[in-house]
Amino acid sequence: MKTTYLFDGNNVIHKITSLRKQFRLNPDFAAKALVEICRSKLNKKVNILLVIDGYGSSNTNSIIFSKEKTADKIICEYIESNYLKEQIVVVSSDMEILSKAKKCGCKIISSEEFLKEISKKNVKSQEKPESITDKEFKEFLEYFKQ
Repeated sequence: MKTTYLFDGNNVIHKITSLRKQFRLNPDFAAKALVEICRSKLNKKVNILLVIDGYGSSNTNSIIFSKEKTADKIICEYIESNYLKEQIVVVSSDMEILSKAKKCGCKIISSEEFLKEISKKNVKSQEKPESITDKEFKEFLEYFKQ
């Protein structure tokens, strides 16, 4: 059975200072950066699905912008539709989402706990700067456009 990590994107992004700052400037970039952070820290065989409120251009297999709906509604719908087909690990600190996930037998992890866990997995993460320069930001944008 496949495992999907289902992230409440806004909830997690806003708990990481550097991503919160980038999110205000470019939500697509912050979403892609969070997916890449998670991919580097999690088992390569798991699926990553990040759901974010609002509009963005990065709707991919790993990123969904909710558009007119709320991200919470999309997350709950995903859980209801897929909890019998796959193992779902829900990462959020939203009590409504966690309650729905728990009722459906999903594993739940608070955003804070998830961030603690991934920061323990690689000591080098503490060496990363709190923010990036404008030049680095432009380079990342060019990289992710490919």
